[in-house]
Amino acid sequence: EFMKGLKQIAAEQNIAVLASAQLSRPQRLLSLKTGEAIEARPVLSSLAESGKLEQEATVVVIISKTGQMVMPEVPLVLFDVAKNRFGKNDITLDIAFDKSIGLFKELGG
Repeated sequence: EFMKGLKQIAAEQNIAVLASAQLSRPQRLLSLKTGEAIEARPVLSSLAESGKLEQEATVVVIISKTGQMVMPEVPLVLFDVAKNRFGKNDITLDIAFDKSIGLFKELGG
């Protein structure tokens, strides 16, 4: 019901409506090369527990940490377009996130 309401508002007002969902903690996988535990990147099916968000959404962008820093206090994050009904899927962008001002900025662009 919640997602249908959001989609109805978007259609009636001809606007984009953003909804966010926090995913459960990332799974840890065992590396076949090193035997060490590594974190798996979240994927579209990670939203399965978020109600109908996965099915109803027009576009899903998954934002995840990389563990790398662009500058001190500016982490590198990954924007992964996991679903896009009207365009390309599987697009991944490296983005810098400046926590001090809440700004995402594409690197190299």
